[in-house]
Amino acid sequence: MQKKRRLILGVLCIAMNGLLFFTILPNKSQQIEKLNFPYKSAGLTDRQAAAHLLNRFTYGVTPGQIDEVVSMGLEKWFDKQLTTGLQDDSLKERLSKFQFLNLTNEESIKTFPRPAQILRMAYADGVISKDSLKLFDKATLKRRLSQYSIDKKFHLQSELIRELINQRIIRATYSNNQLQEVLTGFWFNHFNISLTKPQVIQLAPAYERDVIRPNTLGKFSELLIATAKSPAMQIFLDNYISSGEIDSVSNPQSKRRYIAAIRKLENGKDSTDVVKIEKLKNIQKGRGLNENYAREVMELHTLGVDGGYTQSDVTQTARVLT
Repeated sequence: MQKKRRLILGVLCIAMNGLLFFTILPNKSQQIEKLNFPYKSAGLTDRQAAAHLLNRFTYGVTPGQIDEVVSMGLEKWFDKQLTTGLQDDSLKERLSKFQFLNLTNEESIKTFPRPAQILRMAYADGVISKDSLKLFDKATLKRRLSQYSIDKKFHLQSELIRELINQRIIRATYSNNQLQEVLTGFWFNHFNISLTKPQVIQLAPAYERDVIRPNTLGKFSELLIATAKSPAMQIFLDNYISSGEIDSVSNPQSKRRYIAAIRKLENGKDSTDVVKIEKLKNIQKGRGLNENYAREVMELHTLGVDGGYTQSDVTQTARVLT
């Protein structure tokens, strides 16, 4: 079994290294001196080459930008893009008006709780009771929970989605470090998470800010590992509910123990620990391995659909990752 796991990890490492051609030049500052774009041999003028460069590596040419790139030198402009070395004070000022982009995962979960979380908290705070749940019609319960949310200063997840979309448009429009923005969009798409899953919406700001954006111009292997460790990816592709068969709960006493642990988490200071709560719930229910992420990490993130892996590889990878 251990040999099998080592083999799978080796395959993943090979896949990581095989995809390093996506990565921008290592030791960029040292190699840029040797970089010489061969556009003249292709019959392009400086202005034509600058226009081509800007069309490839930005979200669009701005007025006067072609002249600026020609004056700076195409290689020097590209070097600054590789090192994200251009000042972005105007962009920072625009982004400072957003409320939620710098929230940690924990802060985001507390600020944008899901309806089920709000219901549990309202019950724990005595705003509603088991009897009131039976007595209230849906409209009355909705009003009570809505007022509770206002009092607790909760926000709708639609507000967060709006900010995430708007900040991406503003970055694409105003950032001077255009290559980083283009690659952020590219890698976010490659290591995609979906905002259709309410648990994932809460974790999306930190995913783009702390996982994707800092690694856009680095090594593919480091980006892959960062996404694999991200709660957003773990929840989106269901690895957070994966549990080994040995952890399945079969007797009533064990089930009661797990239920007690879940309630303690939900009602205590760790109520925002979604991963831990869901993990306990699935162990308590006797669920086993979830192969979704193990399959996607090979099919979509690394080896490709015809990468040569088998169903057994998927199962063993799920064991390694669980």
